[in-house]
Amino acid sequence: MDCSLFEILSLYLAVIGRAYDLPTPASSSQSSGEDDPCCVFVVELGRGPIGLGMGLIDGLHTTLNAPGIYIRTLLPDSPAARDGRLRIGDRILAVNGTSLIGADYDSAVNLIRSAGERPRFLVAKSDFLIAEKISASSC
Repeated sequence: MDCSLFEILSLYLAVIGRAYDLPTPASSSQSSGEDDPCCVFVVELGRGPIGLGMGLIDGLHTTLNAPGIYIRTLLPDSPAARDGRLRIGDRILAVNGTSLIGADYDSAVNLIRSAGERPRFLVAKSDFLIAEKISASSC
């Protein structure tokens, strides 16, 4: 099921609000979304034999030192990797319409695990520098 740009932006504004400073992609060729100018998008993933295939991390536990749930790893040939839009460093903003803004890692993981067989994610693209900080984390 596709969302219109209006639906995505409405959800984005409802989830983020004005109180949060969401990192946005830099306008460079090193951005994680070189071919996709959209900064926020919805992705629905079906669970595979190994789950969704993405490892997450709380941005507070990285050199980014900013709150948020970020994609740290993508397993090859997993639903998350096969989708093709998700990249290391992207921020998960919501799951099935439930905000992850302000959520700690354990709460976020529990929400994702209980989100059913085809969870929908609201995702914000991150720029190259954020992706580097997320992937360099030793947590």
